[in-house]
Amino acid sequence: MNAALQTSPYKHYIAMVAAAINAAYGDQKADLTQVLTPEGLEFLKNMDTMCTSELGKAAAGLDFTKLQKADPSTVPAWNQLLKDNDPGTFTTPIPVPLLIIHGGNDEQIPVVSSALLFDQLCKIGQVEQRWVFAGQSHAGVIAPSFNSMMTWIGDRFAGKPMPDAIRPEGAVVQSCPSS
Repeated sequence: MNAALQTSPYKHYIAMVAAAINAAYGDQKADLTQVLTPEGLEFLKNMDTMCTSELGKAAAGLDFTKLQKADPSTVPAWNQLLKDNDPGTFTTPIPVPLLIIHGGNDEQIPVVSSALLFDQLCKIGQVEQRWVFAGQSHAGVIAPSFNSMMTWIGDRFAGKPMPDAIRPEGAVVQSCPSS
C-alpha cells in the first residue's frame, strides 16, 4: 500500500499517519527517523499548520520516495504499531461503540471496504453503527453527517444504549447488534 500511496494524490496520508502514530506512541516506540528522511521530517512540520487539503497541495510536487527512509510496514516496531491500530486485525471487540461514517461516492476509500470492516467487526461482537450517505464524497459526507454524529457521540457519553435510534437523513444505517 505504501508504494501505491507514494505516487497517488493522497501521498500526504503517509506523513499524516507517521505523525499521528508518533504523537500517540512517542519517539521511543515510533521513532520517525526509522521511516523518514530529513526532508520527510521537515515536511511533518506542516501537520501543525495545514489542514488535509492544504497538505495535499503541499505534497503534490514532492517525490515521497525521497521523504521516506523505509516503508513503515518493513520496520518491525512500526509494523507492529500499524497492526495494533488496524481494526481489520482485531479479534476481540473494543469496549466502546464504534461509528463508521462513509460517503457513498468516496473517491479515496471504496465503500465496500467499510462494509467488509463492519461485517468483520460485527462477527467478533463489536457494538457499532455504519452510516453510508449516498452521493457523498470522502469530505462531502462531513456536513450532512455532522449534527447526527455529534448527537451520537453525546449519546455515548450520556450512557444511552446502542443501537442508537438516530437515523440521519440521507443515510443508510446498519447496526450491530441489529435492532
